[in-house]
Amino acid sequence: MDLGDLSPVQLHCVVPLRRPKRQLKREQFPSAEEITNLSRDVLKRRYAKYIRKLSERCGGMQLGICLQIAAGEL
Repeated sequence: MDLGDLSPVQLHCVVPLRRPKRQLKREQFPSAEEITNLSRDVLKRRYAKYIRKLSERCGGMQLGICLQIAAGEL
């Protein structure tokens, strides 16, 4: 998937911080770790205000926020 051709609606989608191992082969959005090249711990420490709780064990971030972190804008 080319991340350059995203609609504004897709930029508001929430991606998980880390993709579960059972979903590594599926074609889907990459995880926040893969987009930003930062570990889950660093994301939690530096960007905690952008993390949303998806479930008891899983957190996520908006795709647009992840792309801004990767570009160095945040």
